[in-house]
Amino acid sequence: MNLREALKRYFEQLPKEGFTPQDVRDAVAAAGDISPFRSAFLDVILTHAEIRGGINPEKELAELFTAQTKAQTEKEETAKKEAAVAGLAAIAKIAQEEGDPFEQAAEIERQAAALQTRKKEKNLFLTLDQYLGNRAKREYWNEYTPDLFKGVSFPDGTISVIGASPGGGKSAALVNLCRELLTTKPANNPHPGPMELAQDRNAQRKILFISAEMTSEDIADRLIHSIAWQKAKEAKKKDTYKLETVEHTNKDYWNALKVLYGHTPDYWTFTKEEKERHELYRSIIEEYIRPAWGTRIEIAYTRGLRTFDEIAGIIKAKAEPGTLVLMDYLQLFPPMRQDTVGNMPRYLIIRGVMESAILAAEQTKSVILCAAQLGREERRGDNGKDETQGWRESGDIEQSAWNAIKLFKNDDQLFYKVVKARSGNANDSRVLEWIPGYQYMAWTPEKPQTKKKPSKNSSGFQKGQQGYTIED
Repeated sequence: MNLREALKRYFEQLPKEGFTPQDVRDAVAAAGDISPFRSAFLDVILTHAEIRGGINPEKELAELFTAQTKAQTEKEETAKKEAAVAGLAAIAKIAQEEGDPFEQAAEIERQAAALQTRKKEKNLFLTLDQYLGNRAKREYWNEYTPDLFKGVSFPDGTISVIGASPGGGKSAALVNLCRELLTTKPANNPHPGPMELAQDRNAQRKILFISAEMTSEDIADRLIHSIAWQKAKEAKKKDTYKLETVEHTNKDYWNALKVLYGHTPDYWTFTKEEKERHELYRSIIEEYIRPAWGTRIEIAYTRGLRTFDEIAGIIKAKAEPGTLVLMDYLQLFPPMRQDTVGNMPRYLIIRGVMESAILAAEQTKSVILCAAQLGREERRGDNGKDETQGWRESGDIEQSAWNAIKLFKNDDQLFYKVVKARSGNANDSRVLEWIPGYQYMAWTPEKPQTKKKPSKNSSGFQKGQQGYTIED
């Protein structure tokens, strides 16, 4: 849309009485589809109209609009068009004396585009002084290194992925990363070392959780459940709370919320253990959730947004250096532009989403961890090891990521494998402590067990057919 067409629309939307140049400015600001340069020139024109005595477009346009106030619907439409044309004519009179503002605006836009191009070209190259200065400022203790994946660090300005099959624990992994940060206490050491500095940093690190799968309420439920198991475990009160005996975790928690923050029927009664659990949930909400909600942790449910540019805008508006941005999950996020739907293969759409997320991480210096779905099939070799289960719909996911971690289930075990690490231990694999009912997940030093490949000895019997070995 050119400026003349835009102005015509704005004049049609102006009030019929009391029209002033400020009304035009307000209409331009509200519409938001005119460039800043053209808006600035329009403002100059209207300012001239206010301070000059000869030509008074304000008066002319006000009279035109006022004269049509009693017209019928069809006549009003005609009057609007006439008023818009008259308004443009009034501005054209100013243009004759002051110079064509449209050409001036176009020239400034051309100059600005050239300047922006030169800035982009300049930013492509790094001077030696810039390199040395950036590296000298870097503090490795400041990098995000979660306990859940020991030995793997996630620097600011990067995106990493955590993959799993449907129901394989990718959302639970993100929830437990939240739990770790929210329950981290400051070291409170006046002379902290690197480990204590990292602890202090994590005790203050902000969390932005963006979900296209679960609602904000569902994420909060799982986060509180996970903290409940941790606190019971730390206090060695699992026998007191009897969390293991709860058959339906969500129902038990719902009852607790009704008691603590709602109203319960008079005939409801609770056992001693249930009352203990109610108090456990209350302490978690008041100690960890309430102080952080909306300040240190923000949860956005983005299903329904039509473009990933909107989600990238949320990251740029909310994240700051060091913010942990958790995204669940990659294949559910919309394309960068809605017009690409149906015209572009899915792997290219996902590549565009990854590139947009990387740019958002770099601009905000935040740490993005994005869940991604693996295919349902499990590709395993003769030794039982993962041969690698593919990323659903796109192989570019691992290529673009700083770190890539996959979660797998093997019988009753849940374990992870670091398949790519630009800063950490690649190919490391560990069993995770996994309590599905409470969405609790934690690192353990145990290596996953894998089936040993059967072999025959000289007598013809197979060795190791039922045996297991610990993966090196």
